[in-house]
Amino acid sequence: MGVFNLGSKVDMQDLVYKYGQRVISFLIVITLLVNWEMYSIIGAVRLTLANNLLIIIWIILLFTSAIGLYLKKNWGFFFFYPGVLLTTIGFSIPLIPFVISVFAFELRPWIMIGINSMLLMFALWTHWLKHVINKPPKQVH
Repeated sequence: MGVFNLGSKVDMQDLVYKYGQRVISFLIVITLLVNWEMYSIIGAVRLTLANNLLIIIWIILLFTSAIGLYLKKNWGFFFFYPGVLLTTIGFSIPLIPFVISVFAFELRPWIMIGINSMLLMFALWTHWLKHVINKPPKQVH
């Protein structure tokens, strides 16, 4: 069985286990780079302290999760989960940039929610696989 035989569940799980965290990390870095204007509005005159704190927390959550997921550490997921919720609910930013620009303006919020939800499900699957595959085999006495 080759790596490109995607019909087998074992092969797909192996690919997700091997590369899933790094793919999510890469998408987070792209999202942070594409939305660089968020950094420049910190401290703007019309923003409240709460708004500034939300932006700072968002940057810290996504940046930290990108590092943790790239290094394939478990704590990367725990920064990603609230980060994706804040990205979706608080700022309405898709974690896969440029995709929503193809759709009609009226559909963009729904497409963004769908994209971020699918990426959240992918992260949950990757996190689950990490725990299932890394468990030591049970010892029979």
